[in-house]
Amino acid sequence: MYNNYNMNTSTYIFIGPQGSGKGTQAKFLVQKLDAEFVEMGGLLREISSQETEFGKHVKGLIDNGILLTDSDIEKILTEKLSQVDAAKKIVFDGVPRRIGQAEFLLKTLSEVGRTDITTIYVSLPREETFKRLSLRRVCEVCKSPAISNSDPNQVCEKCGGKLVIRKDDTPEAIGKRLDLYENETLPVVDLLKKRTRLVEIDGDQPIEKVRTDINQALGL
Repeated sequence: MYNNYNMNTSTYIFIGPQGSGKGTQAKFLVQKLDAEFVEMGGLLREISSQETEFGKHVKGLIDNGILLTDSDIEKILTEKLSQVDAAKKIVFDGVPRRIGQAEFLLKTLSEVGRTDITTIYVSLPREETFKRLSLRRVCEVCKSPAISNSDPNQVCEKCGGKLVIRKDDTPEAIGKRLDLYENETLPVVDLLKKRTRLVEIDGDQPIEKVRTDINQALGL
């Protein structure tokens, strides 16, 4: 199980495989703590929409399915953290994904006095992760995300558009992403277990049960 922690933590890091629901849980915690949310996916979308040299660089990588280098991630984190009030709690999601990113993030947080860090590791078996990602759909019209209910005539609840499989959610693509997670991100979990206060949460449960487990683990 996990220990019950006092809420002196200034910084939280969510980590886990895609489909584990960690992003949803991170948003719950952000709302509960009125914390700053550093969500890498959102930051990348925001940056890639900018008509700057770096924005075009990021957009080019994203459009071609190429991962950003650690130095790119470090540049983004440095800029973002410089804008956060020192007194405000921070919740990270989507970073760090590699050992180099983790080392940089911990060093940078330490330099600004954020040494009390809690990692929430939302675990999920590979087979369940594969199943969840296989059910993801996106509206062809408004791009809203959806979950397949096995009805071939299912349409987008927001605009009635056709639901299609995301390009990165084919069985082959999902398998590659899970391999990448196991090879590059799972070692980050081991590092954070040594360098931060880590709680492991079973992600193979209903959303509200996962939320309750996280709140209990954090003493909320």
